[in-house]
Amino acid sequence: MRTLYRLLLALFLPRTLRKAHGRDMQALFSETITEARVRGRAAELKAALAGMLDIASRAPREHWLRSGPAHTQHQEHPVQSFLIDVRHAFRSFTRHPGATALVLSTLTLAVGANIAVFTLLDGVFRRPFPFPASDRLVYLNERAPKWNLDYTNINFADFVAWRERANAFEGMALFQSASRNIGNGDRAERVLGLRVTHDFASVLRVPLVLGRMFSAAEDLPNGPPVVVISVSTWKNQFGGTNDVLGKTLRINSVPHTIVGILPAEAGFPIQCAFWLPIGGDPADQHQSYSFDGIGRLKPKITLAQATQSLFDAQANIWAVRDTARVVSPLVLSLRERLVGNYRATGTTLALAAALVFCIACANVAGTMLARSIARQSEVGIRVALGASSRRIVSQLLTESFVLSAAAGLLGAILAKTGIALLVRNADELLPPWALPEIDATSVLFSAAIVAVAALLFGLAPALQLRKHVAKASSVGGTRSTSALPERRLLNALVVSEVALATCLLITGGLLFKSYDAVRNIQPGFQSDGVATFQLSLPHSVYPNATQQVAVFHRVQERLSALPGVDHVGLVNCLPLSCRNGNFYRAEGEAPRSSGDIDPVVNTRYATSDYFAAMGIQLKSGRFFRDGEGSSKLRKRVAVINEQFAEHLWPGALAEGKRFTSRDNTADNWITVVGVVRDVRHGGLLEPIIPDFYMSTTALDSTDEFSSVGVAVHTRASADELLPVLRRVAREIIPDIPLFEVRTMRDVLDRSMTQQRLVAFSLAALAAIAMCLSMGGIYAVLSYVVGRRRREIAIRMAVGAQRGQVVRMVLRQGAAITAAGLLIGVPLAAAGARALSATLVGVSPSDPAVYAFAVVLLAVVATVAAVIPALRAARFEPKSVLSASV
Repeated sequence: MRTLYRLLLALFLPRTLRKAHGRDMQALFSETITEARVRGRAAELKAALAGMLDIASRAPREHWLRSGPAHTQHQEHPVQSFLIDVRHAFRSFTRHPGATALVLSTLTLAVGANIAVFTLLDGVFRRPFPFPASDRLVYLNERAPKWNLDYTNINFADFVAWRERANAFEGMALFQSASRNIGNGDRAERVLGLRVTHDFASVLRVPLVLGRMFSAAEDLPNGPPVVVISVSTWKNQFGGTNDVLGKTLRINSVPHTIVGILPAEAGFPIQCAFWLPIGGDPADQHQSYSFDGIGRLKPKITLAQATQSLFDAQANIWAVRDTARVVSPLVLSLRERLVGNYRATGTTLALAAALVFCIACANVAGTMLARSIARQSEVGIRVALGASSRRIVSQLLTESFVLSAAAGLLGAILAKTGIALLVRNADELLPPWALPEIDATSVLFSAAIVAVAALLFGLAPALQLRKHVAKASSVGGTRSTSALPERRLLNALVVSEVALATCLLITGGLLFKSYDAVRNIQPGFQSDGVATFQLSLPHSVYPNATQQVAVFHRVQERLSALPGVDHVGLVNCLPLSCRNGNFYRAEGEAPRSSGDIDPVVNTRYATSDYFAAMGIQLKSGRFFRDGEGSSKLRKRVAVINEQFAEHLWPGALAEGKRFTSRDNTADNWITVVGVVRDVRHGGLLEPIIPDFYMSTTALDSTDEFSSVGVAVHTRASADELLPVLRRVAREIIPDIPLFEVRTMRDVLDRSMTQQRLVAFSLAALAAIAMCLSMGGIYAVLSYVVGRRRREIAIRMAVGAQRGQVVRMVLRQGAAITAAGLLIGVPLAAAGARALSATLVGVSPSDPAVYAFAVVLLAVVATVAAVIPALRAARFEPKSVLSASV
């Protein structure tokens, strides 16, 4: 067949073409036949026939191109050239479907990951809030270093003074989350809303769908019960009819008149079902610090100017009520306050996705480079046919663009699918106003990343073939170029892959170990076998703590009788759900100086069985007993935590000692009967603060105990107990809905959502990077084995053993891996130091993580090198040498 091919070349093709590239064409035909022979006789005949038909079909055009002025004047239109290159690219890729699929899947994963991460971060950090001129919205609060609080929330009287005197603002408003029961009887449900001042909508510039915002006259103490409801509440409760205004919605069993409908964008800063008036009293100077604030700056006003304006407004408060200047105003960028906790997570994910993208491009660049080297004979023929170096480079870049465009399309589909899965659980991960969605910005980013990918992995093979074109043009054709520069470039690409994979694997390992350390932090309570829920009684039906506690005790007694239930405890604030505090002093305590820290102390009311239900351990003393500390006897007792004991009586026993609230002047002391281990009420990573527990029997008709958390410990599965709890509670109080019905294990897991997201995302991206590096090592060694086929055959012919050949290939793979590790480990160390602030319980230089990453990559690299090494050892010297003649 080779003889017949040479004969056809001589008969049909122009002499100039045969002289310049006849040998290249014969060599290419011979290689094609040799490769096809492996697949069988039929494949060999098919390949031979295709080569011969190609000569016959091209011969007329080649003779015409080399005849007369057409040879010098013929030029293709750029669009025509591009379309030809695209068609050629599709033919080229379909000839090797397996390799094309591998490259395409590699790029798709990298592009899809980057689009998904970009869309996620764009929604959180860049996309404007859904309000006009949202860049002028700022977050307002107060801080008190003496109380050890970065955010105290805002006292209503302070806010009134700010609103009257601060001239840097167009307007400011307060808001506070408000969980309420809405509906009647069986239709009652627990929903989340906001209590806001009457100017909240005007500060945000939110136009209502129907009706109006409640007025200043309605936003006063004991004002009329009015409500503005959301679109979803309007549709769910009233069918979306336009006659809803003036109707009533029962909130905590009190009818509220509906005066307006909120638009969808009003779900800010939380997705809420309604807005209620705060009804604050400007004359009450001692209202608790309960509210968050939002302000709209005047045009061209900076944060520094706004802060100074609030300080000026606070001056009168410091002169009259707060002479020690304990509390001061705080102004922050609204976006920074709302998304600041996500910044470290976002930066980590963005860098990890970028590293995977670079690894994928290096991997594909190596594959395309090896492919371009194998096509040197083909390029030589094109040069002989009149193609310029620019035309060859254009073809190679077009192929890269086609491949990256396909990967971009598939990656966008993959990203959209991933984002859809994320949105399903977005209530745990992201605020509702930052939900990711594919928009015009995402499309532009996708196009940009496709273009960058095409350039990154297409440039190396294009430049390599351009050099081959120049050499072919200068010497009149050549069969091959020096393999050393090609091998060096391939090795450099794979070394970069291994280095970046090392960086990802080590940093991902550190974050995963940090997440494991967070999981193992002792929360101070037992999470297994504990089911919890919360109840809230309407004040209009149960007006005081005496009636409220009686209802809760009925629930407790009924739940205690359930099979498998060991303990049932009640508390006004379950761990990881809320914190309520005040300031306390010890009996006989000396007056504190103005510079002393006086922290807020959490105050909890609980039943005696609560400690056993939650597994809270006693350090010393005892728990209070049933009925102890009765409000009738006015002899109150408390169980305090270790932090509170250390705060009031450092280094001394606390049992038997007494304390009271800092502003209490009456003889109304609380006696300590026991000290329990610290409980992390604010979260596993939040600092522990002082707290204490008092018995619910200390409450009387003047107190308020409308909301309660119930903890049920069971010997069986806590998950199986949840539906039973709903049924039993509904039988006792059918008109009151349960909410936050969860196991304590689920509550604890939800508190670690962000750490888990980072750890598992980094682990997944590191695994992808490791697989890509493995593929890169395999590809470069396969190329080397293929290029050195004749050399290896000669070595074996003169006595080299197969084991020596295997070791030779494995040594090269080990050298590439070692170089990548030597570069990657210092890079990972630098990255780990940058992440040190997010690491918990693990050092940035943890030797176990580094050793694991190095050993794992070494093992993976060895596995990747074994296959081409064994293939080299199976060469038959006689067949290889005869085929290359």
